[in-house]
Amino acid sequence: MSQSAEEYSVEVRDHALNRVGVLSTQDLTGLTLVRQSKDVSSWTLDIPMSSDATGLLMQDNAGIVVTGPNTTFSGRIKQCNDITDTSSELGSYLSITGLGDSETLSRVLCRPDPSKAVSQQVESALWTGNREDLLIKALSNLTRVGVTIPTSKHRGSNAQLTANWQTVLEACTSLASTEFAFDVVQQGGHLVAVVRPVTDLSTELAFDSDSGSLSSLSVQRSEPSATRGVVKTTVGSTVTYQEIVPDDGASLESIWGIHETLVTPEDDETPAQATQQVISEAKSSMVGASGNVADDVIVNKAQPGDWVAVMDGLGVWRRTQITSITTGFTDGPMHTCTLGDFSSSESRAMIARRQTARRLARLERSK
Repeated sequence: MSQSAEEYSVEVRDHALNRVGVLSTQDLTGLTLVRQSKDVSSWTLDIPMSSDATGLLMQDNAGIVVTGPNTTFSGRIKQCNDITDTSSELGSYLSITGLGDSETLSRVLCRPDPSKAVSQQVESALWTGNREDLLIKALSNLTRVGVTIPTSKHRGSNAQLTANWQTVLEACTSLASTEFAFDVVQQGGHLVAVVRPVTDLSTELAFDSDSGSLSSLSVQRSEPSATRGVVKTTVGSTVTYQEIVPDDGASLESIWGIHETLVTPEDDETPAQATQQVISEAKSSMVGASGNVADDVIVNKAQPGDWVAVMDGLGVWRRTQITSITTGFTDGPMHTCTLGDFSSSESRAMIARRQTARRLARLERSK
């Protein structure tokens, strides 16, 4: 089922996050959103100077709030250019580039102990626990800039993080792994951090080049990053080391040879469990798929970070994650997804080409 622009509401906000206006359906032409699962989201908008929203968008630190089917997005303007181009169908217009509110994560440092004042911090601290608890702990640094933090439900696998003054974005990216997506969005008049377990949609959303639902795909195969662990254990002031080779690590070594890695167990892990976790992650990362979903495929059900299925050139179905979803508006919304490690710029370029083609077709129809 196709979508229409009427399903989306795009409001303009001021520097204090007050909603002060709404973009008309016509104003949506030229709007492109790029929602990321583990990075800063972004948006662009070309809007005629004759639009009623122009004055609002030109205010210092203005932004937008987008609500649509399975979509919540907000962010401020990064740069605004006033352009006059007699060859453009828009004539005089504003060309706006903006960032999602997730950019807040890249501007705030992750303190070793978020609960203490800066004068009480140390150089680094080792955090251990389940991934959601640690994500919430990292995100709690955002309370300093007025972001509301959710309550953890204590989900996800065990993880560890050496908090040593990286940004909150860097900390969250490493903690989310393949299990969680995170964001910052406006709800009401406040910014709220979001932590979302990703959904496995691989039995519901499947893409292949034969049907045209995949515009590009690359499958990477590589050697394992680890086959055995050298486990470091510290008891008081005594440090000991133990080498552990799990059965699946030994199987990998029979083909690839020895690949050692240093392993530090968490408080509730045995050396064998910690090593097995590292080797399992090494195995799962040996094969990865990346690419782009065609822009005429409906992906309403999916969110950035969710798992889908793709068919490779050998006819084998593989699971891969959606890293970003790009939405553009020209005679209605259109979407494309980047899969695996492909950059969002490729997805944005695909949308831009399709927008240009739609505009040209619309001009031809109007003659």
